[in-house]
Amino acid sequence: LAFPKQRWTSENDLRAFTANVSTERKSDTFFAFPLGGGPGSELSDFTGGDLLDWFLEMFNPNALQYTEIIMSEVSVVNSVCSMDKLFFAAVGNCHVHAMSRLFIEVDEDGKLVRWYDHYDQEDLNQKMGVCNLQLEEDKEL
Repeated sequence: LAFPKQRWTSENDLRAFTANVSTERKSDTFFAFPLGGGPGSELSDFTGGDLLDWFLEMFNPNALQYTEIIMSEVSVVNSVCSMDKLFFAAVGNCHVHAMSRLFIEVDEDGKLVRWYDHYDQEDLNQKMGVCNLQLEEDKEL
């Protein structure tokens, strides 16, 4: 569903991913990145277009280079799969990473219904903040 690559994510990757959102179970759809991350990190009752808009606002690949890499065996139980993954981003010359546990539920047609991504948002925000400070210092030089 989400990780066919070992390269930077592109807008076309996001378009392909979000086109795979369930229309049969739209009222059940739920997306959390991260789960419990507060306002703006969770969507419910959404369409593929809603999810694409969220990605382009929060993780626009035209502004931030990033990729996600599966780091464990993928466990599948009924219509739910889970795995450990690494989020890796490059902001200028600064690199940021965060490990997470991802749970994905799909419908009978293999379309995305639920996405729960568990990671330490405070840690990632702190790392991104350090990178942004480095970028500001580089601009001043």
